[in-house]
Amino acid sequence: MDRAVFYSIPYFTTKQDYMSFIKSNISVYERSTKKRRRVTLSIPTEKRDRRKAQSSTCANFIHQKDAYIAMKVVESLLSQRAPIYTVHDNFITTPHYVKVVPDIYTKVIFNMDHPLRIINEFMKINLILPYSHTHDIYNLYNHKDNEPLPSDYLTDFLNSLSPVKDKKKWRKMVSDFLNCYNRYVDAVCGNQVIDSEEPSNDVKWNKFKQLLENRSQNYSVHY
Repeated sequence: MDRAVFYSIPYFTTKQDYMSFIKSNISVYERSTKKRRRVTLSIPTEKRDRRKAQSSTCANFIHQKDAYIAMKVVESLLSQRAPIYTVHDNFITTPHYVKVVPDIYTKVIFNMDHPLRIINEFMKINLILPYSHTHDIYNLYNHKDNEPLPSDYLTDFLNSLSPVKDKKKWRKMVSDFLNCYNRYVDAVCGNQVIDSEEPSNDVKWNKFKQLLENRSQNYSVHY
């Protein structure tokens, strides 16, 4: 897609828009050595760097969610007037609050909601809504965020965005993308559960939350 990538969290939306560079060699004179040497400059262009965007999107998506968790932990501690200092992914505080941090961290993960909702939201922002004015799109407003997007719809929609050239390559990319999405859906949702009182898509998520509950002692805590 020849467009920017957007990552959204409740605090703000990040725009990723890498541009290609061209190399230009210039000659500079160093007064200290009284010599000339060649220097290569990287000059940005208005052409998007699709390769860099493709290789960076997954990492940047994870980094933003990770940063959001850290911000929520700090926000909670500050609301309790707890002293807090961070070094990378470590939270440093006084002994009185040190056992509170893991519980806050777990609660933040719970409140981020179903994992599928996070992926679906990202797909809607970057793949579906930008092209909704030119395509007959699935009724997203009646779609629950923690439910899988229909494979048939995604296949038809993404194939409709195929470029004039390399259609065969595009269809393979769509197929690979859908395979990844469906594997993720299966990992976080699983199969339908018969006679269950809760929605089938929530079963695995609720089991995962139960595993995290009362497990704060499993976090690395240093005194």
